[in-house]
Amino acid sequence: MIYKFKDFQFCCNDNILTKQGKIILLNEKPALILRLLLTENEKIHSKSNILDAVWPDRVVTEQVIFQNISYLRARIGDDAIKTFSKKGYQWHLPLSEVDTEQTPKSDRKQNTGVTTKTEQTKEKPSHVQRKLTLPVSIVITLIIAMVIILVVSLPTYNHSENTDSNQIKVITMTGNNQIDFSSLSDISAQQLFDSPFSVWQKNTTSDSQLLLATQFYRLRDKVALRFHIQGKQRGWTNYIIASTKQDTTARLNTLLSMLSTTVYFTTEPRYLAISELDALAQNDPTDPLIIDQKIALYFEQNELQKADALIDVQLANENSKLRRGLLLLLKTKINLWNNKEHIAAKSIQSAISLFQELNLIHLESKALVELAWVHLSNEQLRLSMDALNQAASKARVSKEPLLEVTAHLDQSFLAAKTGQTELSHTLLGLGNELMMLHQLPDEHQVEVLVNLSWMASSIDDKVRHYQTILDKPFSPQYETYFYVAANIVANYHIQNNQWAQALATLKPWQRRSFQSLIKSRIAFAKNDIAQGFNEAQYAFKYAQTHFHKIDALDAALLLLQQKTALTATQQKDYQTFIQQYATNRWRNQNNHVLQTTNLGDQ
Repeated sequence: MIYKFKDFQFCCNDNILTKQGKIILLNEKPALILRLLLTENEKIHSKSNILDAVWPDRVVTEQVIFQNISYLRARIGDDAIKTFSKKGYQWHLPLSEVDTEQTPKSDRKQNTGVTTKTEQTKEKPSHVQRKLTLPVSIVITLIIAMVIILVVSLPTYNHSENTDSNQIKVITMTGNNQIDFSSLSDISAQQLFDSPFSVWQKNTTSDSQLLLATQFYRLRDKVALRFHIQGKQRGWTNYIIASTKQDTTARLNTLLSMLSTTVYFTTEPRYLAISELDALAQNDPTDPLIIDQKIALYFEQNELQKADALIDVQLANENSKLRRGLLLLLKTKINLWNNKEHIAAKSIQSAISLFQELNLIHLESKALVELAWVHLSNEQLRLSMDALNQAASKARVSKEPLLEVTAHLDQSFLAAKTGQTELSHTLLGLGNELMMLHQLPDEHQVEVLVNLSWMASSIDDKVRHYQTILDKPFSPQYETYFYVAANIVANYHIQNNQWAQALATLKPWQRRSFQSLIKSRIAFAKNDIAQGFNEAQYAFKYAQTHFHKIDALDAALLLLQQKTALTATQQKDYQTFIQQYATNRWRNQNNHVLQTTNLGDQ
């Protein structure tokens, strides 16, 4: 039996969905749910009914139903399947049946109250529809062939925010603080918001050029301008609030004019970028845009106490609701990173309330993702999954594809953490398909690979996924993951005495202090104490002078493990450094080694 609704047709015999003649691939379980809803469309299907029909021989949680329903809605529209609270799910769109002779039967009336018209004319089968009557083996071969050239239409979103989109602009400094603007007509602002570095690489012709994306949001009697400026070394994202669009644009142009006199976007070390911000702030020490960016850079440098303290100073001042919400969102991230979940929990609830009041759905979605991690830190897995459900839905509504993908990948991690392997793979597949659907760049596959490493059943599989990350072009957007991958792969090879493979993990994009740490570990493992000691000391000094706190902490701890090579004064110096600068997160990650150096309880 073939069912027709909107521009879709679904063949129940082969579980194949098409839209205007193009096949839309469905995973097995969503296809089975869709077939159940279509064939018994007058019935409200309870969760237990769906579990019995789709997972008859498996013990799974009801959460898999929600995820697969979300999977279907992402492909056929949110209005296709109606949720009845505490009852279940029912098909909700006008529906017609096409028999093997392609004669449509009368559209059925749904219990939901939707009435359809009866189609009287015989429909002529399309080329793809005729192929659906072929044997399953041929159909499968057809699908495999079509995957190579598959083009999927983007789903329809209901965007409740009143916004205006601009195209990306290329900014070129022409001298004497003059700025030349040119537009990239074939790229949307959202692409730069989602993939700033890769978009910059593909669309600039010199290292000094910048890309600018903007988006307007209406806030009652105000206007908020969201912007992202991307340069060679870093980007700058924030919001400007004013009474009119012209006023927000004027403030943005002032910022660009100020930045044109600096090397903020081209200098590599973050501490030099912070110095550039300090120089800009001399004219106006209270400029919120400069202060907020300084906080963001402190966070990136793992200067968590500095960042958090500066946020508290700003929160004590009078702020717009939007800025207050953004500061609280960043405060949440900082305190989650520093394992201060109780502070993060208070901050994120306040941020969500502010974004809801302002009807900024995309920011509410971002905040819900952070709320999920707060719940996870408190071992409230169900609440965490619910928050990510909401985040994915709001990301879809607000047309934030990367945010929607991230929410589903985080759900995949949670499912794996609770032993729900099938759900975890379903969510991972959904995230992957959404990436293809929205044509997100390959750099975002790093998130998928990290998930696969979390789900790996053996250390060899785990290392293989991380090695794939290392083999990709470096993306600053996923800097943390790249460094984690390098550490794990290098340590794996060191433990197996594979020195050449361990050295191969050294990459040009890595910090010099990080590279020296890897070389030091290799030397110590080979029992070359002198070389290991020299490399570790160099890493410690370089990391200190270049403000790479984590590298300096790692080097100090590595040196403390070589007590016979240290003087009493050196031991004390390294211990004091760790006591003063170690973050809670770093201590937790290195607790076992700290115990051996008598620093575990300090």
